[in-house]
Amino acid sequence: MKNNKQRSKLHKVDGNDRGVALIAAVVIISILIVFTFSLMLAAYNLYSSQNKNVSSMMCTQAANTLSAALDQELTYENKSTGKYPEKDSYLYRYIRYNLCQSDTWPYYKAGTAGHGQKEAYRIFELVHANGKKVQSAGGKISESETRTITSIEGKPGRIKICMYWEPPKSATESELVNNASNLPFKKGIILHVIVTCESASQTYSVEKKYVLDISHYGMEGASKMNRIVTAASDPAINPLGIDPDVDTEKFTKDEQWIWSITEEQ
Repeated sequence: MKNNKQRSKLHKVDGNDRGVALIAAVVIISILIVFTFSLMLAAYNLYSSQNKNVSSMMCTQAANTLSAALDQELTYENKSTGKYPEKDSYLYRYIRYNLCQSDTWPYYKAGTAGHGQKEAYRIFELVHANGKKVQSAGGKISESETRTITSIEGKPGRIKICMYWEPPKSATESELVNNASNLPFKKGIILHVIVTCESASQTYSVEKKYVLDISHYGMEGASKMNRIVTAASDPAINPLGIDPDVDTEKFTKDEQWIWSITEEQ
């Protein structure tokens, strides 16, 4: 009888030990799981932070680079190579044919009907070309050999350009109300060009403002005016189909538009 009691006591002790061991194992596993998830969260936060830094840097560099390129499109003049914005820059020509025209691009003035953001802002989104010429086996480019581009390395997910213009401070209210074509207050117009790049929830914008000066081609006018390309057949640049040689009320061909960056607020 005495031996049976001892066995019973030993049996109870062994059962309690197994319960404690099970609880200890569950606690240890729970701690390991919490620790593992904590490490995963820390690693994700570090990865996300680094990814945002890279995206932010990419957007900053892309926006500044594109803004500088647009600046060259509006202001460059290379006499040694014969390249001038009047004939070589689509952006310059688009602005030249559309500003101060009553039927295409109204000026911006907050609080004025017909001249709010919806009417005055011009927004363009940059996309890559779908076809690209590739090198043939002989090292020459074949017109028939093309491949589709699905992405461009280093390009932000979205690139937008917003442009709008404001009349100069010298413009009278009557001139603004009678917004006729070939407006007389062109000199002093302020053009806003805003470049925005977006990537991985990061956004960066660069804004530059240009002031317009009106000059004339002068004694060399005949040769210099030949820089002006008649874009009557190109609706993307010239939606009104203006012919500089015919539509003299809408386009003063002798005028030379000169854009320069201004810091005026």
